[in-house]
Amino acid sequence: MLQDIRLHGQINPRITFYATVAGAEIGNRFFHETDQGGGHSRERFFSSGNEFILTDQGVSYRGNGGSFCEQMFGVEQPPQDLRRPEIRNRLILYGAYYAPTLRRIIFTNDTEGHQGFDQVFLHGHAICNYFFFLHWDHQGKPRAQQEEILKHLGRLLKRSPSVGREDDARIAREILDEIQDPRAVVFLFRLIHRPHQAYRDAIREIYARERNLGGEDLRQVEALAHEMALDLYQQERIKIDVISKHPDNIRIVEEYRETLLSLEDKGPISPADMARLHRLRTLGMRNAIPLVLFDSMDAHLLREHQIPKLDEPEYLTETRAILQDIFLSPRAVECPIPPEDLVRLIKTKQHATALRDASFDLLLLDACRTCDEKAQAVGDARLLEQFGTIVAYLDRYDSAANFINRLALIEGAALSEEHLRSLLGSKREFEKVKPGLFREVFIDPLRRDPYLTRYGRKKLEILKRGLDQIEEGIISLRDLAQELGQFAQEERVAARVRSYLKARIKSTRLEHKSRQDQDAFVQGLANILKAKRFMGVQITNGLIEGILLDLKKESLYLNTILPKALASKNRQLREDFLQFSGLDRFYIEELEREYCETHQIPMAHLEQMWR
Repeated sequence: MLQDIRLHGQINPRITFYATVAGAEIGNRFFHETDQGGGHSRERFFSSGNEFILTDQGVSYRGNGGSFCEQMFGVEQPPQDLRRPEIRNRLILYGAYYAPTLRRIIFTNDTEGHQGFDQVFLHGHAICNYFFFLHWDHQGKPRAQQEEILKHLGRLLKRSPSVGREDDARIAREILDEIQDPRAVVFLFRLIHRPHQAYRDAIREIYARERNLGGEDLRQVEALAHEMALDLYQQERIKIDVISKHPDNIRIVEEYRETLLSLEDKGPISPADMARLHRLRTLGMRNAIPLVLFDSMDAHLLREHQIPKLDEPEYLTETRAILQDIFLSPRAVECPIPPEDLVRLIKTKQHATALRDASFDLLLLDACRTCDEKAQAVGDARLLEQFGTIVAYLDRYDSAANFINRLALIEGAALSEEHLRSLLGSKREFEKVKPGLFREVFIDPLRRDPYLTRYGRKKLEILKRGLDQIEEGIISLRDLAQELGQFAQEERVAARVRSYLKARIKSTRLEHKSRQDQDAFVQGLANILKAKRFMGVQITNGLIEGILLDLKKESLYLNTILPKALASKNRQLREDFLQFSGLDRFYIEELEREYCETHQIPMAHLEQMWR
């Protein structure tokens, strides 16, 4: 009969452990000892050649077994695991390593080791990691046992959802079921980093409520993280994990992964494929998914031979010529950098960023090396000063683009006075190079982005007008920050009201009622909303009427326009509706996806409409 023993303890102020021992007759074969000598805690679990020791500094182990954890950003995974969406967890067996040249796992008898807790939670999951070993009837050296464990448990431990749920009893039962040894005993150890867990829970609460990470709530959480001395990298890992695993974002992340995987056998990446990836990145950015998550998938899943092998793009050839003219020509030291060259470099940086082309940065690194060598040869540091000028402008570009893109593309995002002060400084510097350059580089490209929502467009207008008025002395930085904050709050409220109205209208099957009943029902909902205060904001008639009008347009599109466009493959019919209805493309594409899933229409038909 299956039995289990569970122990729970705290090995130091930051680390909690749970030990589960499960199997047959464990009362006679369970070995554990505790040592509190010298002011240090030590928990030792052992059984016939296997040992796992917990101290206040880390863990030690020998024998068979290994560790596993749920996948998260920053956990190194074999490339083949990244290509299989069903694989949820990372598994490491003691004494085993992957040999790339042989394309297989090599097992050794060297299964003894030690890991400090910082190492466990840095290279593994930031919050929860498992270790295990088996007491079983398998005879043989550790190498042979590890091969058998991988054969029996590899598939299970990489795919089991019980790991993410931290269901220790179920994991133990699953292991024993796979081993199929009636006398086997599994020793399972779950380690929890309590400060990381508290930080994760706080971030999860903020994101679930606001669908964004910012504002006073986040500042308070980050102040708490500072008090708990949490590593900044771990904080970012946890934020990425929380956001990417939110139910609304899982589909975006998985679709991006599937798109990358679909490119493996296609050869060069087509413009249509790049447009699809760009669309998913934009959707991710709107939901505050950090772009570094997509960049990481690009690095692991896009192989170099798939990228089109073209001659150097014109914009890179132009960049190379500019840099050579600045730093290698006879006038390099005497003459300042021409403004027109700075403008071209800034716009090339913008173009390379849009294409996610790292070649531009590599050119800069080469120019830096050449500049340094020449400066040392002639004994004149003015070349390095000129290069520093270029780098300063490009750094300003990165900073300003990050602030403005987040403001425009992320729902409910605003800017603090500090951010606005930085933007104002950048605007002044860019305008010195060329009047109107700030608008050309940062505002106009976003206005042309098809996924920019009405609220995003309005925030851009407020920002542009506000920065101009600050320079004219009409308003202050605080005034502009307050205006953007209030509008961002209205954007969040509008999203909540829209979801509320749509859910209530759908649940009552309003389309089957008479026009008089429809009007009465909608008016009743409007009265309820006006009496409510969503997030402290009073709901106005204008807001409700605008949202109701949008919902009517959506209904018209789903019931009339979209079916006709799909049946006739008339892309222009869809584009005309998008242009004249004023609805956001972002929301329309989500409606189209739901429509195709509901009516079992192949996504390929829809993707043809998006091209």
